[in-house]
Amino acid sequence: MKMYPSDFEAAAPPVRLTLLAALCQVRQAELIDGLVELLIQLVHKISVRAEKKVEGELNAEFRRV
Repeated sequence: MKMYPSDFEAAAPPVRLTLLAALCQVRQAELIDGLVELLIQLVHKISVRAEKKVEGELNAEFRRV
């Protein structure tokens, strides 16, 4: 059965609370997944920048020698 949050008013209180708890759980999982994905992207971007910087410094050292 598919219900929208606005349809919860028609449900009996125990059913309503159960459905709202399930909805909150799903939303929380979606938020956490999104935040973890952003963190992974940020760490990857920092790693790529660090690699480029180290490679540039090594190339500069080789040119100097």
